[in-house]
Amino acid sequence: MDRLTRQKIEDGRIIIESALEFKYQSKQDPDSYYLVDLSAYGGSGACYCEQFRFRIEPKILSGSVAPHETGSQCKHILLSKFILGQKVIDSTIEKLRQYEENPPKKKNPTKKKDTT
Repeated sequence: MDRLTRQKIEDGRIIIESALEFKYQSKQDPDSYYLVDLSAYGGSGACYCEQFRFRIEPKILSGSVAPHETGSQCKHILLSKFILGQKVIDSTIEKLRQYEENPPKKKNPTKKKDTT
């Protein structure tokens, strides 16, 4: 993840509410946040920013733009997906590192006794 995004998370301008919900501080009103819900529209996402509510969502609702198509997501949705993807990658790398450092012990298979 880039330094600017990491800094925004650290100083509270971006808040990760849950795995699929993010809040972005408004540049015009620092007391306001835009909520992003990545579960909306079949995982394409929805946002409460003006760009999404007044420009993008009406196109989705009218059918002129389908969810997941180019133009169906604002910058907040795209950044949320990037952050989520990076967290999954980081977590996977950490699990692989732990596995390599402490591989599971191999069990000796026990032979079945022949009862015939």
